[in-house]
Amino acid sequence: MPAKEPKKSQGRVRDVRRWWERNLNGPIIPRTLNPPGFRTPEGYVWGHKVEDFFWIQRIPGVNAMTIWSRSMLKEFGEGYDEVEWDEPLVPPRVRRPWPVLKMAEGYSASVVTPILKLLEDHSVSVEARFLKTLERHSLPLDSVPQELAAYAPLGAIDGGCEHEHADEVSYRIREDDPSEHPANDRPDPSDSTPKVPMNTNEETANPSPAADADVEMADAGTEGVNAAVGSADASEPLAAEPLDEKPTDDSCTSNEDDASDVSETEETQHEQQAASPVLGPEFSAEGLPKLEEFIPEVYFPDELMVHDPNNATHQPGFKTRNEGEELKPIKYIRLWPKFRRDMEGCEREMEPRVGHLYLSKANRFGTGNHSYVYRAPLSLPPPLSAHSPDGRVTVAAKLAYARCSAHNLLRNEGKVYNAFPKYIQQEYCGYNIVPQCRFPVPATAIVPKFYGYYVPIDERGDICDNHHDRCRESEPCDVDWPSPILLMEECGNPVEPSKFTVDQRTECFSLIQRLHYMQLTQGSFYVRNIMIQPGPLTLPPAERSYDTPSFRIIDFGRGDSWETFREKVSSQRYIYKEPWDDWSMVLGDEIKRARSELLIDDFGF
Repeated sequence: MPAKEPKKSQGRVRDVRRWWERNLNGPIIPRTLNPPGFRTPEGYVWGHKVEDFFWIQRIPGVNAMTIWSRSMLKEFGEGYDEVEWDEPLVPPRVRRPWPVLKMAEGYSASVVTPILKLLEDHSVSVEARFLKTLERHSLPLDSVPQELAAYAPLGAIDGGCEHEHADEVSYRIREDDPSEHPANDRPDPSDSTPKVPMNTNEETANPSPAADADVEMADAGTEGVNAAVGSADASEPLAAEPLDEKPTDDSCTSNEDDASDVSETEETQHEQQAASPVLGPEFSAEGLPKLEEFIPEVYFPDELMVHDPNNATHQPGFKTRNEGEELKPIKYIRLWPKFRRDMEGCEREMEPRVGHLYLSKANRFGTGNHSYVYRAPLSLPPPLSAHSPDGRVTVAAKLAYARCSAHNLLRNEGKVYNAFPKYIQQEYCGYNIVPQCRFPVPATAIVPKFYGYYVPIDERGDICDNHHDRCRESEPCDVDWPSPILLMEECGNPVEPSKFTVDQRTECFSLIQRLHYMQLTQGSFYVRNIMIQPGPLTLPPAERSYDTPSFRIIDFGRGDSWETFREKVSSQRYIYKEPWDDWSMVLGDEIKRARSELLIDDFGF
């Protein structure tokens, strides 16, 4: 058991303060032979609580220290006794956001698992509630029995009250229901948000050979900041913007510094040409919940009908339409992600799943040098619905300007999101030790959930998605095809590191370290591309707080991976040279910028 606690780091709450006493005759622990213990899918050392991490000597009696978790100590066995612990060991479990999705009225999930059972069963996946549906039919009133006799054991009807009663209990249908004495004055459960949170576990993470925490002990030189975190809640409805407003650099999405300074006059002209029609209530995002869950694969939209009265998609023929002509939705199809049903030769078991997306200039909340971002109401393919007045949710919809460089960046971002594994888009309980960060950080998601990359199709059914190979970002040209659409989870507002605690700075810094461990880069690491929102997301939105914030990295238009980087660099050289050194420099430069943007001091992570 731990013998002592080191000096507390200044301003820190999350710190490894416990030491594990080694047997002086114990074995030397090589770096390559660490016991795996419980780990999250990324392979990092994991503990359910901060107190589950310990400093341990690799060589007994020598202060060559590393950090292990309690589960690793149990597997190692030296000095570990289970009876000395107050709580049992538990594996990492998925923390699901507050549930919004449901089946539409008339359908019910065929898989109904009690919440307590889900807490014990790691094999239950997020798809379980929606895999199959059973259609329910209404019973005509004249077919309802007017009298019902119930025969039940003692206590089955009255809850076990201790009084005498008849073995037969008669019930009679009430023919009237006076408004002043309603038979049931409770709200319809289908119209309200459920009060029981989603189960917080999925499959147990398999240990993977990765990411042991070999870190040097050093005193942290950072200061705690007690100021409030973040800015206004992004869920508040936004007022409509004038149609002639130009893009600005003050936004909650990416405004890449390396982007060209090409004038956005053409974007403004597109909007000026789009008349400002009176929009119906279907374009309002007010009162609609944000979608924070994964869309089950079986109901993931194959097609998207985009309702676009302000021409946010830059339809070429929008300005030539006849006055008073009805605006028809524009058909988009999903390019990514790909599912088994999309493979050639696979027969579809049902018709294409069709969703409806509603774009309005009034719901624009992000502006960058290459794209706009909208808070867009989304109707999911039936029978999937949501706990909202009209069954819809909101998502962040990102659209490119009518320039080839903007389309290329959005297309690349769609590719990057499509390559992300699911586990970096979801949270786990407990904490990780991320290499290069010697302090525990929450096992959170890194990036928003990905809801698809969609491209428009023309009247012949051909995809309208082209690119210009010879155009450069500094010298882009206009394009005459509509913008693709990237749908993702909305994750709040840009961070303000000056208001962070040292723990929060470390948490944000760990996100980019985790991306680099997967050999991925973000490509434009600025504070405007790190989002913060009240948390935890497992609670209803009204109960979340900036005291427990949720962070995400966004904007991967310039994102890259080692594989694509190697192919690109190698193809540009006449003499082959392994470009790993160049890739390492890219990673190092991004780390340097991250430390600068997040105000990370030396040894402060």
